[in-house]
Amino acid sequence: MKNFNCRKRQELLHGSIIYFIFTALFFIFSGLQSSVQAAESGVNSNAAAGPQFPYPKQLENNWPCFRGSNGSGVAPAAFIPVSCFETETGLLWKSPTPADGASSPVVWENNVFITGATSEKSSVFCYNGETGDLRWSSEVTLPGYDRPALTGLHEDTTLAASTPATDGRCVYAVFPTGELAAFDLEGKQVWAKNIWPLENSFGFAASLTLYQNRLIVQLDLGARSKMLALDTLTGKELWSTPRAVHDGWASPVITGYNGQLQLVTCGNPFVTGYDPVSGKELWSIKALEDNVVSTPIVAGNKVIAVSSSVLALDPGSKKIAWQFDEGVPDTTSPVSDGQYIYLLASGGELNCLEARTGKKIWAHEFEGKFSASPVIIGKILFLLSEKGAVYLLATGGEYKELGHGELKDDFVASPAPSGTRLYIRGKTTLFCLGKR
Repeated sequence: MKNFNCRKRQELLHGSIIYFIFTALFFIFSGLQSSVQAAESGVNSNAAAGPQFPYPKQLENNWPCFRGSNGSGVAPAAFIPVSCFETETGLLWKSPTPADGASSPVVWENNVFITGATSEKSSVFCYNGETGDLRWSSEVTLPGYDRPALTGLHEDTTLAASTPATDGRCVYAVFPTGELAAFDLEGKQVWAKNIWPLENSFGFAASLTLYQNRLIVQLDLGARSKMLALDTLTGKELWSTPRAVHDGWASPVITGYNGQLQLVTCGNPFVTGYDPVSGKELWSIKALEDNVVSTPIVAGNKVIAVSSSVLALDPGSKKIAWQFDEGVPDTTSPVSDGQYIYLLASGGELNCLEARTGKKIWAHEFEGKFSASPVIIGKILFLLSEKGAVYLLATGGEYKELGHGELKDDFVASPAPSGTRLYIRGKTTLFCLGKR
């Protein structure tokens, strides 16, 4: 009986060992198969390793897309003293930009990304955020693709008007030539695809945004208009939702409304909310007219949209809560500290409205023209004119100038604050201001 039990235990032990060996071999084979599939699909396996998308806190601590992680233009955790903008000691570095472009910088930790293009090539550039050194420049490569020659572009649109996006593993860029590409943080192209045609009047200029592993593109191209989501790892289409809008230049945002993250867009004539996971339309309000360029924000639990008027919309009731018709921005986007909304018109008129009611609290006229959208850094409202005049105002219910400065270049791109630094793209130079 003892020998029988002993043999039984040995058989069970041998069976367990064989099971674990086959299990280990299965996982090894599966891993090899995944690597082969990644290689065959043209996906860089290094970029495909690790988590598929960053945590919300990581997004908040960086400036990953146009006007920040939620498109609001607000950097509540950033801290840049006013003195940094008024003295030469606040200029940490400046570096030349290798190619023309109107796209704004995006930031991930110590990497600052911009795009640029010529008639021959479209490129992404990465700078060291601490020193200003150009870490790498990479050209979009699409074998067999004949880049279209674009005509009729507005001078401020350029061949690189769309701001890129980054999730900390790759940087993604789109160009009006139809090239859409992903590069890892060392500058190696992970994937690229052709989404031509992107023709519209004045030239394609919508910026990219991200939700989890989805790269989202707003294509407002008249009869060909749609929202498009691609897998960030492979470039594969995840969903596509047609939309009945005219040509447009506004960018999409991922923002919270009533406790739910939504993809919110503006395109004449609709302001629309989508589920960013599926692309399903959640609500739509017919309220816009004329050219739509400004990016929407959420303030006072209302969606703030800009076309010929500034509108506060309630997606729940699908009604206009209030309307404002003075000094309406035509290129810049609004910004809000939660209690007040700040509107900067191209001609220099700045209006402060109460977010809840739309009541004008104060207004001020600045000299010069403005194309860069205002940003809020902590409790400082930062304005930058096309000729480099810098204005620093206190956020709040009364006009209070904290300081001013000047940068020597021409500016249409919006600034990108991150931590204790502010990155500003000029026509020929990338600037970094901040605390040493």
